[in-house]
Amino acid sequence: MKGHVLLVDPDLVRASQLQRDLYSRAYITHTARRGDDALSLLDMHRIGALVVKPDLPDHDVNWFYARVSARHPHLLDRLVFMVDHGLSEHAKAFVEETGCLTVPSSAGGAELDAILSGQSRL
Repeated sequence: MKGHVLLVDPDLVRASQLQRDLYSRAYITHTARRGDDALSLLDMHRIGALVVKPDLPDHDVNWFYARVSARHPHLLDRLVFMVDHGLSEHAKAFVEETGCLTVPSSAGGAELDAILSGQSRL
């Protein structure tokens, strides 16, 4: 296995597709729809990378990033945001400010694998 990835995406159908695609590429993948659920999974599992769609239904991306930064700072350099044209200007500006890697929301497992494979140990 290549590592443990947490997909945080309000669209569970999309997350399930990515989960299957990443599994076929030898990743163990967990999914969460909400920021609170994602933080719980981070506390329970040894997650090596986060792939996050920043338009979470329960909190804004600033809140989520601050909690990850405080509780799991080692993951900040392994955080990838999935962005699209529907993202609010505020969220876009924040994501850019973090300096984290971004991929289009339409990215599939091959694109994520290329990014995740280039990162340090997951």
